[in-house]
Amino acid sequence: MSVDAVRSTLFDWGAHMLLKSAAAAGIAAVVVVYGLATANAGTPLMKGNWLVTACDDLDRTTCTTSCFVFTKTPGQFAGTWLSQDADAFAGNWNQRADRVTVWGLSHVGGDTAIYFKGAFSTAKQLNGSRFIAFTVPNDNIRIGNWHAKRVAACPS
Repeated sequence: MSVDAVRSTLFDWGAHMLLKSAAAAGIAAVVVVYGLATANAGTPLMKGNWLVTACDDLDRTTCTTSCFVFTKTPGQFAGTWLSQDADAFAGNWNQRADRVTVWGLSHVGGDTAIYFKGAFSTAKQLNGSRFIAFTVPNDNIRIGNWHAKRVAACPS
């Protein structure tokens, strides 16, 4: 076999392998895009009324509960929310599959920023892995865990 024949054979084999690799990469890209597009399909969304209980301790004995009303932004797994209590918190949320992040501010009694991170355990129940509330100017910080349940309406 001549050198040119070997080169031609190797080139043909390389082109064939490159084509197969490109096809495999294309299929993988389609699967990934489809997976991202459907990751939230059928997953409960943060919309409606939720009783959110934030606890300063692991045994959940020092807790406060507020009712948050969540609104979904059309076409997104995100939106806004506001509390129905005297603290007047308001903010944003987003969801990735069963994971939820909620953050917001209140300007009552000083500026307070809050952050919640958690996951759905059922369609009407969230378990929070952590929350942080930080008030300025007195630098009061609360850290703990939280949980929430969907309700038909916020208590009066």
